[in-house]
Parts: sequence; structure tokens; C-alpha cells
Amino acid sequence: MLIAADLASMAALSMAGFALGQLISWRLAAPSLAVLVYAILGSTAFYGDGFFSQLSPTVSHYGLWDRPVWWYGPVFFVWMAGIACTILLLAGRRRGLALAPLAAAAGAAVLLVNSGDDVWRLNPETSALVCANGKPKVCVTELHSEQLLGVEAAIEQTYAKLEGIPDLPEQWSENPTYKFGDVIAPEKRVLNLGFGEASVNPTMGREVTEPGRYLQEIAQELAYGNCQGGKWTYPPQSSAVVEWLAGSPDTSVTYYGARPKGIDLTVAWLEGASESERNAWLNQYFDAVEKCDAKQVPPS
Repeated sequence: MLIAADLASMAALSMAGFALGQLISWRLAAPSLAVLVYAILGSTAFYGDGFFSQLSPTVSHYGLWDRPVWWYGPVFFVWMAGIACTILLLAGRRRGLALAPLAAAAGAAVLLVNSGDDVWRLNPETSALVCANGKPKVCVTELHSEQLLGVEAAIEQTYAKLEGIPDLPEQWSENPTYKFGDVIAPEKRVLNLGFGEASVNPTMGREVTEPGRYLQEIAQELAYGNCQGGKWTYPPQSSAVVEWLAGSPDTSVTYYGARPKGIDLTVAWLEGASESERNAWLNQYFDAVEKCDAKQVPPS
């Protein structure tokens, strides 16, 4: 039904162009209207968050595991088709007949605006968890089930480097209801396979072309912890830990520019130190992360 609603949107825009052509003989009327509509629809697609965005056919919703309620498609169809029919009847000078589709469109618009984001609900088919049997426990949603083995392998590889480090997370799992700022228990970590470094586009076959991104995701979660509200200032040692664990430069910093100074020395020290020295340093580092106190990060 959403496809039918999109077709009705195209019909409404076509009728608007047709009606404008009947009223104005200016040759640039049609292209001017097209530019105006493009700007309005483009702004609601990327920046809309209010009245107009709920009524726009280009509004975007980024919930990976969401689906609209059953009545959303039909109601949006009535909204768009009502506009198209109203414009067509008015252009044909059938004003009396235009009242019916106009009333239907107005009623649908009121329902859409008042409902807001409540029209989107969690889809149990794509949000159900699929878990591996090993330790730590690793779970992904059905939407990303093809990535389970890759994620589990990355976690096992990372934990092998951290052998001897106590209190590592016991569970790694996607959480469709997680929101930034939610408090997470120390023994758990939230996998961010939809938007993070290990993101994958389901429309592209759900294939990850760079498996090393799993290692980045895991390493960053461990090195940066669950600190929120600016309590963690990201010292250079954090990127060094990520690079040492993942075996590649920390993408969270290289994405924005050059690698911070001091990383090379810390990475070299982690690679060359004895297991006891390295584990003592890492224990102190992870303790600082748990307390969200960058001042307690040990020097390298």
C-alpha cells in the first residue's frame, strides 16, 4: 500500500502542475513549481521533524527494525489521492464535487499529524535475536543474521589478545530499542551493526566487504566504554588500544583527519611489552574507562 501512496503522491504533484498551467500562462511556471516542490520535499526528507514532515511523501525514517502500522499506507494514500482529486475537480470547475476528496484529505492529514512517529512499530520478524553458542554470548538481530559468524570471530580474536584481563563483557548483542544515553550494564555491550563501522546495507545483499570493520567495532566499544555526557575525553591511548586490538588505525579518529600524536609509541609498547606488563597497563586503562575518568589512564 505504500507504493500506491507514492503513486498517489506523484498524481497529486502532476495535478498541481496541471492546475497551475491552467491558471498561469507564463512559460516558466512549470519549471519554477518543480524547483519549489523539489526544495520543499528535499528539506522534509532530510531535515523535517514536525508538522510538514508527517505529511511529506519523502519523509525519511531510520529505524532499521521498524515497520509502519497497517493503516499508515491506506491513510497516506487517502491524503495524497484526496489532494490530487481536489485539484483536478477544481481545475475542471467542479467545486461542489471537490468538497468530498478535500474532506477526506483533511481527515487523513489530521490523523497523520497527530500520530507522529507512533505510526512506526518494532517489527518482530527483523528484530528477533539470533545467538551463537559460544562465550561470550553473541547475538544479532534476524536482519543481520548473516553477520553473526563474522562478529563472533572478531570477538574471539579480540578476547584472545586480552587473555588474562578480568571482567571483560560477557554478552555482545544488538538492541533494537537502545537509544544513545541508555545505561548499559558493565558486563554487556551493544553491537551497532546498522550504523557503525560494521554497518551493512540490506538492499546490497547484506554482504560486508571489509570484515576488519567488525574488529574496529569491538575494539572501539572496549576502548571507549559506555561513558556518556562528555565524561570521557578520548586520550591518545584510547586510539592506541583500538589500533592494537583491531590491527588497523582507529577509524573513529582517522575519519576526521590525521592520527593523534603519541599513538605510534603506545602501539609499539603494547606490541613489545611482556604479557604481564601489558596486562597490568590494560587493567589500569580499562579501570579508568569503567570509571569514565581519563585522568587515570596510565601513561605509555
